[in-house]
Amino acid sequence: MRDYPTLNTDAENLQLLTSTHLLDDYAVFDIEHQISDSIYPKVSFTGLTDDLIDRIMTLEGLNNVSIFRMLSVTSLPFRWLVGIDTITETRLGRTIADEAFDQLLDEQDIVGGYCVCAQTPGKRRGVVVYFKKRQKPKIRYPDLVLDTLELYERELAVAVLEKNEGLTPLSASERRCLVWCACGKTSGEIGEIL
Repeated sequence: MRDYPTLNTDAENLQLLTSTHLLDDYAVFDIEHQISDSIYPKVSFTGLTDDLIDRIMTLEGLNNVSIFRMLSVTSLPFRWLVGIDTITETRLGRTIADEAFDQLLDEQDIVGGYCVCAQTPGKRRGVVVYFKKRQKPKIRYPDLVLDTLELYERELAVAVLEKNEGLTPLSASERRCLVWCACGKTSGEIGEIL
């Protein structure tokens, strides 16, 4: 793991989650730092080459990459594809930073992935960006979202219990309800899902 700020999530658990969902790599972004409509991410990477990490970190206008522009307007999970603007879901609206970012990903055979926002034990807003190589990620990914949010929720519950002994963490069913609420589902939809 590189020596960048981290969201304190256990790297082994995230790597296991990544491989379980047939994804190749992941990056963890601390996106608490936001000015106006722009996000200036701090980054923690695992699974990517050191060279790629260094090149991403020195990329001019990283906050203008469509993934980060999308994260400045939503906390909902979303799929992203190399060559496609994440906001318009077309080739329209792409920036010079998008082109440079995509070129770096192309060199690693990365074709897309998923972004899942999560609250860290330190109550910071962050996102796990999952990467898929050689094959476009499927459109549906609710299990990945649930597993990611449950991983962060468990860590948050442990941090809260350590700080406030005696509090009872949420049950698995209660956590699932909250996850689906965070994904924008209504009570009726959540009832059908569960």
